[in-house]
Amino acid sequence: MQYIILILLVLIIVYLVILLRKKEIQLREGQAQMSRMQEQIEQTIQTSNDIKAVRDEIWASANTIHLYAALSDEESYSVSIKEKQSEIIRLTEKIMRQIHK
Repeated sequence: MQYIILILLVLIIVYLVILLRKKEIQLREGQAQMSRMQEQIEQTIQTSNDIKAVRDEIWASANTIHLYAALSDEESYSVSIKEKQSEIIRLTEKIMRQIHK
């Protein structure tokens, strides 16, 4: 009788060890997946920061073009140049509006 109980206890312990191993493998897989997701989040944040930097650079360039066109428009005496400068001003304003949407 004692041997049967001892064998049952050993079998239960072996079963629990196997079960713990499976859970450990699942935990490692979950940690690996979490690590991959964290890397993806970091890449997404970096991409977002890069996009913001490009947007700011485009904004600054469009703003500079707008300023030069406005100054040139004020100083120009030619009607055709004034029209071209006005078109440049309208286009840069459109670009700047699109950037801040």
